[in-house]
Amino acid sequence: MKVNYSFCLKTFFIYVLLFHVGCIGVPFETSTSDSAANTGLVVSTPEVLSLAEMTLRNCQEVGGFAGLGLAPTRFLKLSVIFAVYGDTDLYVRLLSDKNPVVRAMGLTCLSQADHGRYEQIFPKYKNDAEKLYISIDSCQPSESSVGELARSLYLDPHYLGHKLDYSDFQRYVAAVKGGKVIMTVRQRN
Repeated sequence: MKVNYSFCLKTFFIYVLLFHVGCIGVPFETSTSDSAANTGLVVSTPEVLSLAEMTLRNCQEVGGFAGLGLAPTRFLKLSVIFAVYGDTDLYVRLLSDKNPVVRAMGLTCLSQADHGRYEQIFPKYKNDAEKLYISIDSCQPSESSVGELARSLYLDPHYLGHKLDYSDFQRYVAAVKGGKVIMTVRQRN
């Protein structure tokens, strides 16, 4: 009997991830080279964005770096994926969503990608009173609103910490820009 060790290793990785953090790990690369095919699923940019948007819809809070170790939040990591693979049309589409976390992603990405266009749409969102939770440099999220986030991003597009020089986060940014992404998808209970 021939054993497919590649499959076993991938399965082991998924079980370890499920055991430790309670989510499903989906490693993939966005290139189509032979080496990419040996390291994970090969997916196209629309598939990357679709997975990222599905994961975003399961996020319950907006955040930069949070927790005891000030680790990048799921929202912050997703914003890197949207920044690398998305465009301003996508960000504007996210702004029209009913979900305040999805609108927050649209604001976050647009403020960094095209601050001039952000300034044009800012008046529409600066008073958005819909509540959301934000975690920035803290262990506990605090209640805020989409409008408060919009105002903070207006003053500083990198308000959530995209430019902070945490080496682990900057390696993650470089990996995403290099076409390598590890995304976790968690189902809401």
